[in-house]
Amino acid sequence: MKKDGDGLGREDFGHDARKKTESYREYGADLFRGSGAKSIHPSSFSYFFTNSLRWPVSTVFCEDKLSKSIRTLVIISVVLCVFGCAKPGDVKTETRALDTGNETDLSEKSGTPLERFDLKTVDGTSFPLERHLGKDVLMVTFWATWCAPCKTELSRMAPVYERLKDQGFVYIAIATDGPDSVAQVRPYVSSYGYRFPVLLDSQSAVLSRYNPRGDMPFYLLVNRRGEIVEQHQGFTTGDEARIEHKVSSLLRVVSP
Repeated sequence: MKKDGDGLGREDFGHDARKKTESYREYGADLFRGSGAKSIHPSSFSYFFTNSLRWPVSTVFCEDKLSKSIRTLVIISVVLCVFGCAKPGDVKTETRALDTGNETDLSEKSGTPLERFDLKTVDGTSFPLERHLGKDVLMVTFWATWCAPCKTELSRMAPVYERLKDQGFVYIAIATDGPDSVAQVRPYVSSYGYRFPVLLDSQSAVLSRYNPRGDMPFYLLVNRRGEIVEQHQGFTTGDEARIEHKVSSLLRVVSP
């Protein structure tokens, strides 16, 4: 057997290194189990490391250097496990809506004035925005016939409109359907018997002022002073109760 300068045989060194390698692999696995992680994702560094230690260790490194290298890699892999080995379903992501706040009382809030717009209703007549702006509480919502959450909002907000309209609440539904589907707007509205005003914005000219991305549903809440006090993107069943509370808080404020 050929000896190295320090008297350690190459075969002895390789055998000893492999034993230490297995020891460190067990140590790393114990640390991983103690970290609380549920699994090792195949793309994580720790998974690569625990498998890479099966490779033959080159005899050109001395034993001390090998031990230090493995210890360093074990520490790094454990740290990466804690922060990078969670399953995709375990990671919670925050979706930020365009809300100005989650409070239900908006009576004291102020905002930027709603810009006037001139749109026609599904009946072809001009909507008299000036009759309501600065006097009533408005909810201006943008929707389309191809947007399922939008249609859910219309069905849920229709009863709210009927309950609050005599107190000064106006629910304005602006359809953004383009030339390929705008003809479906009026039949759709008629089939459900909606009695709130439905306007047409086929070029999305008004929508682009407040939500250039064009994501829908999207609504604006406007107080009696004509100020936008909330803007929000999205709608799920149950949101109508929260919106009704907010509208009611705005209705309690006497119009100027």
